[in-house]
Amino acid sequence: MNARTNPADSERSADLKDVTKPMAETRWSTSVGASGILLNPWYALPIHVPFVSGDWSSQSQTPRQITEPCCIDLNRWNLTLCFRNDQVIFIFASEDLTLRNLINPISYFLSYRTFIDYNVIGAAWDIDSSNLTKVEKVRFNVERRVERELPRDGSTVLAESTEQEWLELYKDDLVKYLEILNPTLYYALAFYLRGCAHQRYFLVEF
Repeated sequence: MNARTNPADSERSADLKDVTKPMAETRWSTSVGASGILLNPWYALPIHVPFVSGDWSSQSQTPRQITEPCCIDLNRWNLTLCFRNDQVIFIFASEDLTLRNLINPISYFLSYRTFIDYNVIGAAWDIDSSNLTKVEKVRFNVERRVERELPRDGSTVLAESTEQEWLELYKDDLVKYLEILNPTLYYALAFYLRGCAHQRYFLVEF
């Protein structure tokens, strides 16, 4: 698996119009996993225990439950976007490698809207979109940071806590984003998210 690299890489600077070219009937897929939460004052990811108690083998690992299994059809781009646990899976109707130019822009948009850092890219072999419910919106399970008053020694103190909340992403919003997507918007999102993940980047660049 490869973590997100500099958006100035040559493969990302390809003309975005290539991703709308006619496609064949074959299909290929790529997954993008969540590695954590971006810097923000409002939300955190739910606590995740990746192993079954007492069993540290790789077979016992459990995924983080961020989304319920579902999918969004983006027929205009011949793309099915599947969501499962902590993964977003891109299923394309072609083996044309220029289609991967859509992966980063969509991943960035998801991170921008949810604060979830989707940046771990890998293969996806065990997904069948026909078994998933097609939806018009996807719900993301996060924890909202809240302050609570707790009694202490006859007075009260503020303590940070969290409570479950669901962030929603509508298919229409994603479609509108893809319709206006251009290199300026793409790079603006890329550099903003890079700063959220690595705060010292803001100090160096700005």
